[in-house]
Amino acid sequence: MAGAAAQPRPGSTTPEEDAERTKGLIDEALLARWMDDRDLPGAGEPLETTFITGGASNELFDVRRGTHRMALRRPPRIVPEGRNETMEAFGAVVLSLAQNAADLAGRSTLR
Repeated sequence: MAGAAAQPRPGSTTPEEDAERTKGLIDEALLARWMDDRDLPGAGEPLETTFITGGASNELFDVRRGTHRMALRRPPRIVPEGRNETMEAFGAVVLSLAQNAADLAGRSTLR
């Protein structure tokens, strides 16, 4: 319907709540220097960050520098209960898969 105000998704937050939630999570001047030191795209251009979404594992930001757009993920300010244990378990699975990848690649379950 043209002209109708967008309705928030269930469980979504307002821009004001997002601003409060993410306040101080990114130091744009420090991030710009870090990016410049690594010759990343947009060196010397003004840097702008915008919060996209977040959850238990990461906050996701849109990073713009000149004509370049990138994504930045970082841990949330407040870590939900059980999050670290979940991430450790996930890391153990990934490590196990990596350590066994060569062995698994050499086997075929289809005959």
